[in-house]
Amino acid sequence: MSANTPVFDRSGNMYVSDTGSWSEKIDGHICRIPPGGGAAELWTAAPIDTPNGIAIDPEEKFIYYVETWGNSIARVAIKKDGSAGDVERVVHMPRHIPDGVAFDEDGHLWIACHRPDKICVFDLATRRLEVFAEDWQGEALRGPCHLAFAGPTREILLASSLDKATVHRFDNPGVRGLRLNNPKL
Repeated sequence: MSANTPVFDRSGNMYVSDTGSWSEKIDGHICRIPPGGGAAELWTAAPIDTPNGIAIDPEEKFIYYVETWGNSIARVAIKKDGSAGDVERVVHMPRHIPDGVAFDEDGHLWIACHRPDKICVFDLATRRLEVFAEDWQGEALRGPCHLAFAGPTREILLASSLDKATVHRFDNPGVRGLRLNNPKL
C-alpha cells in the first residue's frame, strides 16, 4: 500500500488514497478505516488510476480524487450502505499534473496542479474550469500539491509545495472552505 491522502466523513470513517505503484499500471485504490481505528479495508474493489489528493463533497455523495497520471479528477459514488459505487471522470486536464483537491462551502472543487504551477477552481454545476493562481516561471507559486482552507472562518487558502519546503498562503480568496458539521472523530 502506498498511502497518500486521508479524508474523514461526518461519521468518522477515514478514507485514504493508495496511489499504487506510481507507474503506468492502474493499480491504485481508496481504502477505508472505521471510526476509532482498525485495519484499512479496500473501499474501491476495482483498481483506479493513481488516486492522490481526495475530498468528500458537501453532501457526502461522492469522494473526489486526483488521477495524477491520468491528468484528471474523478469521483466515486458513496452508496447508501457506505460502499463504493460507480467511478466517473469529472474533468480531464491535458498537460497538467493535478495533485490535491479541496471543496469550498459553495461546492466548488479547488485543484492544485504540481505542473504547470497552478491552482484551478472547478464548478461542478457548470463544468467550468477557471484559473485562480498560476506562475508559469514557478517563482512565487512553485509546485502546489495539497490544499486546505484555514483560519477561524476558513477564509485562508493554503497550498503546500512539492518542490520546496513552503506553504503558499492566499488570504481572503473570495470563498470559505467547506466545514464538516458535527464530525464524530
